[in-house]
Amino acid sequence: MAKNILAIFPIAISAGISPVEINELVNTFESPTGRGEIIIHNGITIIDDTYNSNLESAKAGVDTLSQFDGNQKIAIIGDMFELGEFAQDHHRELGKYISKSNIDVLLATGELTQLTVNAAHNVHATFYKDRDELINTLIKIANSGDVVYVKGSRGMKMETIIEKGLLN
Repeated sequence: MAKNILAIFPIAISAGISPVEINELVNTFESPTGRGEIIIHNGITIIDDTYNSNLESAKAGVDTLSQFDGNQKIAIIGDMFELGEFAQDHHRELGKYISKSNIDVLLATGELTQLTVNAAHNVHATFYKDRDELINTLIKIANSGDVVYVKGSRGMKMETIIEKGLLN
């Protein structure tokens, strides 16, 4: 969000909005559902970034998760759609990127996220063909004090993982 604020600041100033007013608007902004929304439930911090996904937004989400304090940092990743000829490379690249983060657990579902899991090192990474199996694992491993980030393309319906696995 900081990059977005920096981008709009000069435009807002040139439109006659004062820095005080910009600050007030930024501080009262609430993310729409599925766009980086922070939910705290049973002591677990959930970052709901399920609205859509591409490589850059997934990397940004990994960065966000990495910055949180938590007992265990869990990234749940679904396939990124509409990548065309770059689909396999982008899923692999995300796995390599996660390897360089301080994420503890990677749970992935879909088809192409198998490539993400295969490319991820220095993290406990597991691929699930079946979303319900992933949800069952999540229920077993997520505890109070953990931070869970959920990301995937719209068609993956990743919000169901939050609903069934974390908000139950």
